[in-house]
Amino acid sequence: MEKKGVVKKHKPELEALEAARSALEGAEVEIDRLLGEIPLAARAEKTTIPQAIEAAFSKLRTARSRLDEIEKLIARGSK
Repeated sequence: MEKKGVVKKHKPELEALEAARSALEGAEVEIDRLLGEIPLAARAEKTTIPQAIEAAFSKLRTARSRLDEIEKLIARGSK
């Protein structure tokens, strides 16, 4: 019963945590896809791929930062 109360108490944080994890996974998948395309891309396309990778890394950093923030909030709330 205690576990249900904890989950209910932290539901918004847990939902935010799941959203951040999902964003993190999405960015990682996008980076993997882009890195796989580099050897196949024509010379002209290779100039746009680094921009796309930079954008994906930015999403990755943002998601990881948000994930860290949420984990700290949950840790503070469970003390």
